[in-house]
Formats: sequence, C-alpha cells, structure tokens
Amino acid sequence: MELEVISIDKNYPKLKYIHKLYNQSFPRNERVPFKTLLHRLNEYTDFLAFYDKEQFVGFTYLVSMNDLTYLFYFVVDDKLRNHGYGSTILDYLQKHYSCIFIDIEVLDEGANNYKQRLRRRNFYLRNHFKVTGLGYYFFHVDYEILYCGNDFNSDHAKKLFYVFSNGFMNIQFKKIAL
Repeated sequence: MELEVISIDKNYPKLKYIHKLYNQSFPRNERVPFKTLLHRLNEYTDFLAFYDKEQFVGFTYLVSMNDLTYLFYFVVDDKLRNHGYGSTILDYLQKHYSCIFIDIEVLDEGANNYKQRLRRRNFYLRNHFKVTGLGYYFFHVDYEILYCGNDFNSDHAKKLFYVFSNGFMNIQFKKIAL
C-alpha cells in the first residue's frame, strides 16, 4: 500500500477536519492547544497528513532534534483502523527518521482503558518498536517510552521535550516495571 504524504500548515485546506479529529482522538489533558501546534511548526517539526488516493487516512505530528524524533501525535481515522494504515504510516516514518520514540500510557490492569493500552502497546511492538524500560509522569499520567531505529538517548529526549515546550516539559525519566 502506497500512501500520499502532505505537509500540514496553517493554510492546509482540511485544517478544521484535522483539528476536530485531534480533539476527538486525545483526552484534554494530553492535548496541546491546536493553535500552539501550528505556531510551533518550524524546521524541527513535521505535521503530516496521509492519503490513500483521495481518502484521508490520518496524520502525525513529529518533533526532531539531534538524532531523535518524537512521534508526538499519531492518528488514523477511526473508520479506517484495522486496515493496515497505521503500520504503513509507521513504515514510512521509520524510513525517513533514524530514531523515533513515543510515549504511551503504562500498562495498568486497574485502568478503565487497560485493553486499549495493551492493544496500543502490542501494535507498536509488532511494528518494530522496542521497550526502553523508561517512563515519566506528566499531567497525572504515567507514560512508558518505546522507540525504533537507532539507540534511544534519554538525555537527547529530555532536551527535545524541554526545548520544544519552551521549558514547560522538564521531564525526568525513571525506570518502570514492565
């Protein structure tokens, strides 16, 4: 499957749809204001839309610094999930970025969305992501870090978070139980 990749900016014709999908896909406490994402577009960020012919499939928002790329947001339209699009998008990203890392909610059997967390983690592991054994706590959520590509450098990741957020995300990684 070959997808068309289009860069999103403030003039993107379907920006209202992207904004709506963004709001539907992430809990409020995990969303940066959408205007901030657009304002932060620069040489370190890639906001990408993916299409299968004329059909919009999903989008990613990535931040790169040094040898790392943080997959900040990744959405496949709900109606198109489980058709291989997510894996195809990750294949594309892995060919274009040397080391990608993500944060996902830690597995917690007591969480209301435990099955969703498990499916998400297994999806990334099936798509060549590896466990770092590291995580962090931010806005009342415990996260686990997964990566693919070259070795994950936690010092570079901390700097990426800090610089991108203008010092707001002063993340301290910790070892997590797996």
